[in-house]
Amino acid sequence: GVSPNENLGQHFLIDQVSIDLLAQSVSPGNTVIEIGAGVGQLTEVLAKRAGKVLSIEIDRRFEPVLTEVTQKHPNVQIIFGNALTLKYTDLIPRQEEVGVQIVANLPFHITEPFLHKIAGLPIESATLVVGERLALAIQASSETSLDFGQLTLLAQTFFNIDVLSAVEKQKFFPVPRTDAAVIRLIPKEELEFRTQIRLFLFRRLFMTRKRSPLVKNCLKEGIIEFTQASQIGTLSKREYHRKTRSTVKADLKRLVTDYNINGGHAGIEESESESISYLTQSQARTIIEKMGIPEAILSKPFEQLNNNELEVLSKALRL
Repeated sequence: GVSPNENLGQHFLIDQVSIDLLAQSVSPGNTVIEIGAGVGQLTEVLAKRAGKVLSIEIDRRFEPVLTEVTQKHPNVQIIFGNALTLKYTDLIPRQEEVGVQIVANLPFHITEPFLHKIAGLPIESATLVVGERLALAIQASSETSLDFGQLTLLAQTFFNIDVLSAVEKQKFFPVPRTDAAVIRLIPKEELEFRTQIRLFLFRRLFMTRKRSPLVKNCLKEGIIEFTQASQIGTLSKREYHRKTRSTVKADLKRLVTDYNINGGHAGIEESESESISYLTQSQARTIIEKMGIPEAILSKPFEQLNNNELEVLSKALRL
């Protein structure tokens, strides 16, 4: 007896083939965060496959029917709230053996801010129903597509992207204005960021956007950090320095032992530990100058760049 609220972008997926496709993207036993539980038609299918389903729903009008779903499926938990304001790190289990995946039939108009929310989260994948135009935008190229923009860079920086299926608009109720697509986003590995400066710099531009640093300052700091990160490898800075300290302690212990046995005549071998070589700010500025990025772009915050400026920046960072 409750009608979908189109002002909230509610368009329920009523095609069983598409629902099954979304569910099949989940590895058995994983924890699933579902965005937009609605009347629970997808939630119930997910419950049969996942170890636990955390379903987010903004509209409390669906509480009675969703309560019935939780009674039928004890592994389902309904969280009433706004998907754009929730703290997702609080929903992710700390046990490393439990994988986390996101499945969502999103209101099309919140897809871009939602991608900002999940970029960088420790998830295995996100399988989303999105508008057809958005599916084209996230695959766009700065060389060939008019759809290229910040959404393109966001998706391509943080995720490997697969389009799994087209979904005709008649497969929703009520029928939306546009067709849709099911896409799967798989987060890129940390090693990819530490070995590809383009990805590293764009990740930094996105992750610092709320502080609104100028593009040139963000690039300068990013280039310096990249030279360090590429030497550290997959370790964090803290892990790297802990490993270095451990190696130094082992070297000192060996030297003391040699001294006690050989009376201080043992040769001192070069330590296996290596320090990180730091790029100077002047060197980083020189690298940026060689990129040929216009000063009008360098002197703006990343968030304020228009699509043409983003295209220029994207091409310049293909180092």
